[in-house]
Amino acid sequence: MSASAPSSLRRPGRPPVCSSDTRDRAIELREAGLSYAEISKRLQAEGLPTPGGGAWTKAHVYNLLHTRHVEERRSQLTRAGGRTEG
Repeated sequence: MSASAPSSLRRPGRPPVCSSDTRDRAIELREAGLSYAEISKRLQAEGLPTPGGGAWTKAHVYNLLHTRHVEERRSQLTRAGGRTEG
């Protein structure tokens, strides 16, 4: 499928492997203006696990924040006025 295919025709992809808490925290930190490196340090300090169980890196954060699942969550938050319900 091409990148321009309507979302209803796209394959769903792999399910998310990051917890919703980790995903929402990364979104929150990025929207607060933190860099990927700063977010990785913060997630590591807060003890939030990476999908693979290793240490957070800026590449992990970048990859997480550019997944379809995060894009959908950001869209939900925007529609809900920034609330993190659900």
